[in-house]
Amino acid sequence: MKTSSIADKLNAFRLMVSNLQPEIDGRVDRKDLSETHGALSAALGRLEEMTDAASKLRSEAQDLTARRDQVMEEAKSLYKRLVSFVRALYGEDAPNLSRFGVAPRARAARRSTPPSTRAKEGSAEGGAAPTA
Repeated sequence: MKTSSIADKLNAFRLMVSNLQPEIDGRVDRKDLSETHGALSAALGRLEEMTDAASKLRSEAQDLTARRDQVMEEAKSLYKRLVSFVRALYGEDAPNLSRFGVAPRARAARRSTPPSTRAKEGSAEGGAAPTA
């Protein structure tokens, strides 16, 4: 069997079961053929039930994931509100914020403008650039 997907395999099994049935009905002398056909037919029935159950579970998993995502968004919003509350209560750079899993905000370092940029800004404003 060179088919790869489950659907292809199930189709091959269905084809064999349905097309071999008339051959089996006409042959009473091949009991082994009849038993093998019956076993494949029973296995096909079980496979179809399992495939249907798996499909239903996939659908339920998608629904559950969508509901989980909604609750996650709600929880993130509530968490942000509580972070704001804790920061307002203790201060933005208080060391005890870590008790709540909140990192204190680091003070932003002031950046000085490099001298080459200052010279360009001065000439852009119409002033003379400093000469060295």
